[in-house]
Amino acid sequence: MRPNGIGGVHPDVDAAYAACGPPILGGIQAMKKRNPFSEDPLLVGFDAMPAESKAILAGDETASVAQFPQKMGTISVETAADAVRGKKVQERIDTGTEIVTKENAEKFTTFQ
Repeated sequence: MRPNGIGGVHPDVDAAYAACGPPILGGIQAMKKRNPFSEDPLLVGFDAMPAESKAILAGDETASVAQFPQKMGTISVETAADAVRGKKVQERIDTGTEIVTKENAEKFTTFQ
């Protein structure tokens, strides 16, 4: 039988990171079909989509990094309007992130 994916080729892998939600959710589905990884792998996503937060609460995903798209959009429009009006704007604006774990995942089960 030919191994499937990275876990089949590298069974010693005990962690996976995805730069957005869908790939980590796909990895969770694949693991449920055929778990090629070590026991209790560290699975971390990015975006803290509601489905990810539910997976965290279920114990299928370890953590995710939440961004705040509504805040990002609001600040972007306000900053663009200020720039057009000739106001000085910050070169870099940090809209914040939050690590989502079982302790706070409930508040991320709906879009922020």
